[in-house]
Amino acid sequence: MRLVLLGLLLATASSAVAGEWFQHRFGEARAYHGSWLAVCTRKGEGKCRAVQLAGTDGADGARRLAVHVDRPGQYVVTIFQRGWLPAPGEFVNFDVDGETDALREGEWTPGDRHIPNVAEMITVSSDAANARLVADLKAGRQARFFMGGGSAGVLEARFDLRGITAAINAIEPASVASIHPFQCRAG
Repeated sequence: MRLVLLGLLLATASSAVAGEWFQHRFGEARAYHGSWLAVCTRKGEGKCRAVQLAGTDGADGARRLAVHVDRPGQYVVTIFQRGWLPAPGEFVNFDVDGETDALREGEWTPGDRHIPNVAEMITVSSDAANARLVADLKAGRQARFFMGGGSAGVLEARFDLRGITAAINAIEPASVASIHPFQCRAG
C-alpha cells in the first residue's frame, strides 16, 4: 500500500518538474511542459518566455499567449489573435475555468511589449494586472480571452493551461541559470 501511494505521489509530482531542455535550430533553449513551451533566447542566456500557440491558421497559429519574465517573480503577458486590430476603447475580458475578469483601460496596450506597432497583439502593461492574470492562469485548466468592440466584432481566443505552471517555473532566472548549452540535447 505504501509503495502504491509513493508511486502515485511521484507520478503526480512529475508534472511540476521541468521538461528536458533542448537547443532549437534558432539558437534558443526550449523545453516542453504539457501544452506549453518554455523558451530562452541565446541558448538560454537571453530573455525567456512561456508560450502557447493555438489554432491552425498558418505556421504561427491563429492565436498565441505568452508569459515573459520581466524580473524575478514578475511577468508581462502578451496575447496575439489573428484578425484583431486592437484599438483604444475596445475591451479585453478573460475567463479562467468559468471565473470572468477584465483588463481595464490602462492595464493593456496595443502591440508587443517592446514594439508597439505590432498588429493583432496586446501587452498587459500593469504590474497588478499581470500578477492577477498569471495567478489565475497558473491555477486554471482553461482560459478564454474575449477581445473587441470595434469593427472586427468580438473575437475569442482559447488556451489549454496544462503545463503552464511548470513552464513559468522553468523560465524563472534561478531555473534558467542551470541551463548550459552543452547540457541541451540537439533538437
